[in-house]
Amino acid sequence: MGSSLGRLLPPNHALELAETPDILVNNAGYLGTTQGFVEHPSEDWQQIVAVNLVGTMRVTQAVLPRMLRAGHGRIVNMGSLAGKEGLATLAAYSAASAGVIAFTKALSRESAAGTSLSTV
Repeated sequence: MGSSLGRLLPPNHALELAETPDILVNNAGYLGTTQGFVEHPSEDWQQIVAVNLVGTMRVTQAVLPRMLRAGHGRIVNMGSLAGKEGLATLAAYSAASAGVIAFTKALSRESAAGTSLSTV
């Protein structure tokens, strides 16, 4: 993956932290260009999905195991109304945001007591 996210946090990266964080806020976002999907360059919408959805998943996967072992933690993922409604000229952004919302719901159902996940 050629994005800066891939360079900052490569897949399967072992996050080195001195302590288990009490909270993680996934707040990275990239809107990309606003245009109809048919004309939207695939490189741009792939970057939108990589930053907004894949980035959230990567950072969560790096931190959540520590929270589960500690028996506590809170993860807040930033979403968008676009993910609930779908917005014209923002199809890729809407899809990525919907993915963050669904990811958060699914993960909250599989996480242990003491950890809390939500989308804002």
